[in-house]
Amino acid sequence: MKKRNSLILLLVVLVLAVGFFLVATVIADREAGNDSETGEQDIVYIDKDDTAVVSLTYRDKDKAFGIEVSGNTYYLAEDHAFPLDQTLASYMVSNVAKLTFERRFEAPSDLSEYGLDADTIAVTARYSDDTSLALTIGDYNKYADAYYCSVGDGFVYLLDGTFTDYFAYSMNELLLDETVTAPENKLADLTKIELAYRDGTAFSYVFVPAAEDGGEDTWQKVLADGTVVDGDMTDTVEDIYDELFGVKLEDWCDYNAVGDRLSRYGLDIPYLTVTVRYTKTVTITGADGTSSVTKEQEVVVGFLIGDLAEEETADTSAETSADTSADTDSDVADKTEPRRYFLLEGGQIVYRLGTDKLAAVLGA
Repeated sequence: MKKRNSLILLLVVLVLAVGFFLVATVIADREAGNDSETGEQDIVYIDKDDTAVVSLTYRDKDKAFGIEVSGNTYYLAEDHAFPLDQTLASYMVSNVAKLTFERRFEAPSDLSEYGLDADTIAVTARYSDDTSLALTIGDYNKYADAYYCSVGDGFVYLLDGTFTDYFAYSMNELLLDETVTAPENKLADLTKIELAYRDGTAFSYVFVPAAEDGGEDTWQKVLADGTVVDGDMTDTVEDIYDELFGVKLEDWCDYNAVGDRLSRYGLDIPYLTVTVRYTKTVTITGADGTSSVTKEQEVVVGFLIGDLAEEETADTSAETSADTSADTDSDVADKTEPRRYFLLEGGQIVYRLGTDKLAAVLGA
């Protein structure tokens, strides 16, 4: 009796195993393509030089933008003044200059089966030979690590899963942030830091080298009238240096900000202007290329700090403004900390920096 029951149990297990295998095979076939393949694998659809791309557009449920190409320069189609990151733009252009599909099969009557029916990712491109691309990208097939896509020719293609990575940037990330050029030897190269406030207050921190008979280098605070304030200000200068040359510029709110536009942020007459002077060693080579001379050259870097950012002007308490429409999706200053508008002198991008990031500068 026991032997009979064991045989029945084994038979049931075998039937279930076969059933699971058949179901798994069907699912795998569906996810690997659900296709009776009608064409070859690795189909080269576009093979052009990057220079052949005239323009491209990208659209998904979260964003839409276009890029235009002129010579070796890339522009945001909607606004040529936008400081577009040229490296990121070049990645996108290269991605549509050469396009290879992994395989293809006959498109079904119901494209929703592949997520190609509506509200999908769309990429278009125009080329210098008057050809064009209109690519629709649908669902992701995790088994094939590929996307289903269509170019409107009656087929569904499998597209490498990394294709969309080249477009996975927010509009804020597409802006090329300005950078602060730091001295080669950091604080050791600094000679002077000047602070000038909107109300007319001004003073400087001046480097004083050690006397020849011994002692240590120091920094002095010197008022506008020449009065020297007692005490070594080296620690304060170090803190100011770290804040200004270690600043992380990413939370921008305006670009191409020149002239009257600066007044929106209190940067036409800044709340505080910090001017840092440092030296760098340069080598000048003669016309004959055989003689050279080394000399010290002064470098001047200006930092402009404007009004409190708009969302903080009404309330600088722990309440957070509901208006976050211009916020980036990067790690920015805590919205509970008041922020001020910030501009590199000579730059055109207005940033917002938390006052905690400028504590030493503002507290000076």
